[in-house]
Amino acid sequence: MNKKINIFIKAGKGGNGKVSFKRERKVPRGGPDGGTGGKGGDILIKFVAKKNDNVLSLQNNDTFQAKNGNDGEPNNKNGHSGEDIIISIPSNYNLWEVDKVGNKTKILSKTKDTYIKIAKGGKGGWGNSSFVLPNRQAPRFSQLGQQGEIKNIEIEPATDADVLIIGDVNSGKTTLINAITGSNGLTASYPYTTTSPNRGSYEKGKVFLTFIDLPNKNIDENYFKNAKLVLLILNEEKTSDFDYSFFTTPLNQKIPCISVVNTITNNNSSDFIQGKTSNPDVVFKIISLLEARIKKTKPDTQNNNKEEPLVVKKPHVQKKKYVLERNPEGQAVLSGSTPELLAETFDFNNSESRSEFFRRMKLLGVNRDVSRLNVRNHEIVYVANKKIRWQL
Repeated sequence: MNKKINIFIKAGKGGNGKVSFKRERKVPRGGPDGGTGGKGGDILIKFVAKKNDNVLSLQNNDTFQAKNGNDGEPNNKNGHSGEDIIISIPSNYNLWEVDKVGNKTKILSKTKDTYIKIAKGGKGGWGNSSFVLPNRQAPRFSQLGQQGEIKNIEIEPATDADVLIIGDVNSGKTTLINAITGSNGLTASYPYTTTSPNRGSYEKGKVFLTFIDLPNKNIDENYFKNAKLVLLILNEEKTSDFDYSFFTTPLNQKIPCISVVNTITNNNSSDFIQGKTSNPDVVFKIISLLEARIKKTKPDTQNNNKEEPLVVKKPHVQKKKYVLERNPEGQAVLSGSTPELLAETFDFNNSESRSEFFRRMKLLGVNRDVSRLNVRNHEIVYVANKKIRWQL
């Protein structure tokens, strides 16, 4: 998985509520005892170290679907929740959520061995025992399970780093990043040992730098977009075979370069260090030069005893749980998490279920806005892409 791929994920659907009445010996007409459906399974992302986990088997257009929750059961027994799915992604990859239009939103957290919920399973529907009222002792309806979230995720190798390490074959690039960052990139005496980018980070005091060691072949120009400095490692034992065309583009000419070689060659570097990358003294010189050239620090969490300006808190304004308005075509549209959930999970072919929906809308305060918007009785109102003939 060295290129950009797309995967499709679908969280599990919640289980349906149960319509059931207690029937036991000497209890011929027991009350409702339908249980609630189980929650649908979630889909989680786990960022892991590539060398420790088999995470390179993802293919383009792979589909992952979590299990649905089980339906509720009689005797007030709830259904089992659906099993979650965990997708392992290398920590040196970026994740983007792509909507239907094609807009991308980056999934930010990349802490190793942590879980991120990217698709939430649907809620389980209530059984008929949850709809008992003083004037409705035997409800003959239940709530359907909510659908799980469906998303399109784009996975691509991360190209953002402070320092890029590039250069000749077998020039000690991986040896250098291992020495600076403590990573465990593969090193060997044969050419083209590094086949995919190696990543690492260096931290000392307030200085924090990220590194990428790039293989000599097929270097992606995107790596240079966010780089602050380039380490050019040239092999001292043979004539350089590195392609300097990267430094001829306007973008890359603005990036400072440090060369590590025993003889100066034709390049645009502004700094020069002589010696092998396996030499600790050379590594120390490189680190010192990097710290001086790049001013990137971690945020200061200590109190510097500075007087902070007086902050006047604004009064808390409670947001409405719904919005009722007319679209440009003049159609009434009701949006909001609660109305959309109820519209999705109530069966409008059942008269009791339909009456319960409008009762809850009245308790939510929707009827006040219905009157303000001049919505007539039995007028079509759109809720969660569903046409509902409104009852006043």
